[in-house]
Amino acid sequence: MISRLIEKIKITHAPVCVGLDPMLSYVPEHILKKSYETFGETWRGLPMPSGSLIRKLLTAPGI
Repeated sequence: MISRLIEKIKITHAPVCVGLDPMLSYVPEHILKKSYETFGETWRGLPMPSGSLIRKLLTAPGI
């Protein structure tokens, strides 16, 4: 199914937007720890781990 989607995207040159919304349990412990140390264990500390993880994924070699 995914291969068909990729094929159609290439054929039609369709712009694609992918959402990355990791569950908190999926965020590596060291990223959570750093965020909580910076912002405390509050809602303000939650966006940072996700942003940091997403930034790492998007800047990884081969992407």
